[in-house]
Amino acid sequence: MAAFDRSTLLSRKGERANKVSQLADRQAMADSMADQRNKELERWHAVQEEHRLVENMLEEVRAVINSRLMQSGEFLETKTNMFMSLSAKLNSFESKAEKGLSHGYGALFTLLAQMLEKNPNSHADQHVV
Repeated sequence: MAAFDRSTLLSRKGERANKVSQLADRQAMADSMADQRNKELERWHAVQEEHRLVENMLEEVRAVINSRLMQSGEFLETKTNMFMSLSAKLNSFESKAEKGLSHGYGALFTLLAQMLEKNPNSHADQHVV
């Protein structure tokens, strides 16, 4: 009977050691997953910030266009050129990172600003715009 109890005790100690190592492995995996979630959350907040930057620039450009093109009576008689105002606004955009959403839009805004600067004496009417 003592031999049977000894083999059972050894078996149970082995099972316990196995469960302790499995618990440690699972805890390490849970910690790793928590770190990964935190990194993804940081990346998500960075993407949201870049989106907010681009959206704000688009809203500012839209405001310049609306203020200049939707005026009644003095549509083509504005004292400052809308194209130069838009160009200055677009050139003021600074991307958040070297890669990503704001970098791509930054290149687009730079290109649009260069196009606007090519012919600052252009005129249009509200129907064309």
